[in-house]
Amino acid sequence: MRAEFLVNLRAATHDRTFERSLGWPGYLVAPDYLTRAGATFVAALPATREVMVDNGRFDEVGRISGQFAGQAQAVLGGLTDRTGRPVTAVDAVLSRLSSSSADALAELASQVADAVAGSGGGMTREAQLELEPTAVIGHEDILAACLLRLGFHVDLLARGRERLRARNRAVARAAVREARSLPGSGVRIHAVASAHDYDTAFDAGREFAAAGVEHAALGFGAYMADDSYVGSYKARGRRVALERRVPARYLRTALVAKGLWDGWAQVGGAPRSFHFLGLGAPIMVGIVAVAAVETPLLTFDATSPIRDAVEGTLYVDDPAPLKVRTRRVAQLMMDDPRYRWRCQCPFCRRFLAQAPFDLDAARAWRADHPQRAIAAGDLSGVAPLASALPLLAEPRGGPARKAVDVARMGHNHWVLRRIVSQVARQGSRDALLGHVDGVVAAYEASTSGAQFASAVRNALTLTVGSPWRPGPGV
Repeated sequence: MRAEFLVNLRAATHDRTFERSLGWPGYLVAPDYLTRAGATFVAALPATREVMVDNGRFDEVGRISGQFAGQAQAVLGGLTDRTGRPVTAVDAVLSRLSSSSADALAELASQVADAVAGSGGGMTREAQLELEPTAVIGHEDILAACLLRLGFHVDLLARGRERLRARNRAVARAAVREARSLPGSGVRIHAVASAHDYDTAFDAGREFAAAGVEHAALGFGAYMADDSYVGSYKARGRRVALERRVPARYLRTALVAKGLWDGWAQVGGAPRSFHFLGLGAPIMVGIVAVAAVETPLLTFDATSPIRDAVEGTLYVDDPAPLKVRTRRVAQLMMDDPRYRWRCQCPFCRRFLAQAPFDLDAARAWRADHPQRAIAAGDLSGVAPLASALPLLAEPRGGPARKAVDVARMGHNHWVLRRIVSQVARQGSRDALLGHVDGVVAAYEASTSGAQFASAVRNALTLTVGSPWRPGPGV
């Protein structure tokens, strides 16, 4: 298996020093962020580098869901079951909804579908191909993505699963027709599947395989942005209860990945390449790779390592793939004499060479504030603690802000690329399973939240399909 995390092209990420420090990465080009300087940078990249051009539909999802956000909030906030009791969209079941709630959802979905039908098609294929990429994100139906962004899914609509299956079939057939019209181009055109759970992903996998799609993609960003908790999941037409309520994001991501490859395999084979749109959660990379082990090329992209860096979150992969708040790192550095920020990535080393930590000053501050939890203001601007721990600080602007952001963005990408490369190095399915099982065990031992540990372990178990035991030689 070959796997790579693609860096989203931004002004800060197409700097040559950034590029060299990451080991010459591939890039995901989003149309709305493409500047003249960015296009010049992409044009100069060697042909051996992965360059994928997005289709621009993500911004259409944001625009349309924003248009209906207020209406959706009112409809979802007023859902009731047939006895008149309030019910949330997470726990609702169509057969138990009141007729007024079911009708309101159907009307909302119909209006969203009309808006999708009247929306633009994103970046034209001609414009995508002008950038001479190795791959493009191709045909996509964004209705399901819009509904997910609004807070519900097609299972709450009459014949919802059947209608989504038909939409995936149309996307797959259009993609295959286009691929046949562009023989020998050498550019992978990734058709985008739509799903929200195992069953709809299974249907999408079947439809894509039956149509003859070779290169596919699916958006995972909406799943990972879901902050809800669930006490059950649905797969193969039945509802399965969990021992405790867990974060939905991990289960849904695993179930969709598992469902897509299971559906594809039922028809025969697997996609030749697959792109995980919007999936940059460190712990989930290996888990979805288990589902996708039969696909020779996997690529990932997400803006989360950029956004998290700016918002004060750093990625680590030792002792486990985790996201940690800068305030938590500062707390550890002051309270535990053994703790050091020992990252050896080029970004941290370069930044700290110019603006090193002053641990004596930080611990003196701690001695003056022994019982107080670190607040955001303590690391802001020119506060004493911010001056002592500059990599963890939040400057208010200017060159200092840019330097911190670039260092942390680079660090987060460096960690993600290392995690992905560790997955790619596993030489067999058993080796991959053993590696990911060990990573999940380390995560369980390291995370502070039992619900998160349970969600991740369940996600791996679901992706494998059954409890896994090491094979010979593992």
